[in-house]
Amino acid sequence: MSNSISGNAGGSIAANASIRLLSKNVSAPDSELYAGCDASGNFVFTGVAPGIYTLLAFLDGYVYRKADDVVVVSSDLTDINLTPTPITAS
Repeated sequence: MSNSISGNAGGSIAANASIRLLSKNVSAPDSELYAGCDASGNFVFTGVAPGIYTLLAFLDGYVYRKADDVVVVSSDLTDINLTPTPITAS
């Protein structure tokens, strides 16, 4: 089984969200991967090296809190859910 990170970025409203996975590993400090979301807001990164990562989501009109210090262990599936907050005019 390969290491993977999967999750949901907020359901069907996140169908066009972009997800960015940034490595915090000393051995690969500049490593980053990108994924899109399916129609239900699900995303997956496969073949992820064990280590510590930051997960960010981007969607026009919404802000997300980043998932920091996501730990990937060998032969593991890490499940992360991100919740979008609509940007409102003040």
